[in-house]
Amino acid sequence: VELGRFAPSQGNCQPWSFVVVRDRDLLEKMEAHCVGVCKFVMATPEYANVHPVPALAISNIASGRFRVFHKAPTVILILMDKRGVGVPEVDVGIVGQNIVLGAQSLGLGTCWIGFSKFLNGNAALMQTLGIAPPFEIVEAITVGWPFGVPSLNTVERQTHEIAWFEDGRKEVFY
Repeated sequence: VELGRFAPSQGNCQPWSFVVVRDRDLLEKMEAHCVGVCKFVMATPEYANVHPVPALAISNIASGRFRVFHKAPTVILILMDKRGVGVPEVDVGIVGQNIVLGAQSLGLGTCWIGFSKFLNGNAALMQTLGIAPPFEIVEAITVGWPFGVPSLNTVERQTHEIAWFEDGRKEVFY
């Protein structure tokens, strides 16, 4: 969290705050709420228009085949103040990346949890977590000890064209 706190931000606005949850009962309540939202989303007509990746995750969460917070012992909720200058979502992304890289350097495993935004719709949980406007949950990062050898778990990436301009020339790299 300290590495996240020292992330750069536009105008040094620092439009973030953190809530760290290590209480197993509270984590289970958070999980149950997100599962309920996934079940609700599956029952709506809009579910047909959801991107295939989150659609599969929503289906697996709703059916109990996938845990939102992966049973991690620690969940860092990243809060954003929308009043920040520029694009606060970018600043919060930098914060999260700092946290992920710092955790990895300590041998810890992490996972970004976008479904954590569902918690914003539960007034009781928000009160328990002490989250009030102008802040809202935008991401969560689970932290724990990884299974297996993380360096062997690579994720395939698409190759995109990169245009490089230098000395009056344009080169294209992939």
